[in-house]
Amino acid sequence: MSIIADTTVISNFAAIGQLNTLHQLFGTLYIPTEVYKEIQTGLQEGYLFYTGIEQYIYPFATEG
Repeated sequence: MSIIADTTVISNFAAIGQLNTLHQLFGTLYIPTEVYKEIQTGLQEGYLFYTGIEQYIYPFATEG
């Protein structure tokens, strides 16, 4: 099963280092364009918990 996630869900799981849990439960995580932009802004502003997020989330990841 795949899910569409918003910034709150992504941020909360990323902040505690548990994005892999979402991936294990749901497979591919899809995000809307605005969520992608918010994550990019967070990275630019120094929110380090977003580092490495691309391996779990489409459109970053090419596989689920």
